Amino acid sequence: MNASKYRNNEKLGLAGETLAANHLISLGYQILGRRYRSKLGEIDLIALRENCIAFVEVKTRRRDDFGDPLEAITSAKLKCIYRASQAFLADWPALAANLEVDFLGVGIIYDEDTPKLEVITLFPD
Repeated sequence: MNASKYRNNEKLGLAGETLAANHLISLGYQILGRRYRSKLGEIDLIALRENCIAFVEVKTRRRDDFGDPLEAITSAKLKCIYRASQAFLADWPALAANLEVDFLGVGIIYDEDTPKLEVITLFPD
């Protein structure tokens, strides 16, 4: 992949994460972290609403030529998200003590520069 295409994909991904974060905020979530990384994996967004913490994977596409962006969240990626979530919760045991855990996927497709956003639950804890 050439460097400029990588930078464009990275910019698109960051724009998608910002859009997803703003959408979650509009739903009453507080964003606790963005681009969390541990040795076990990474999580795009970590959000809190009432007694529920959500670990969020964001997939952003310019078009849907290659299918729904949420289809790109593979079982291997889910395992990485789960392991990273466990690392985060281990780092913040007081926060994790009384919370339910959700795993969300946010798919974004820019259709003629207008984003279409879909949020799904990836799997229950």
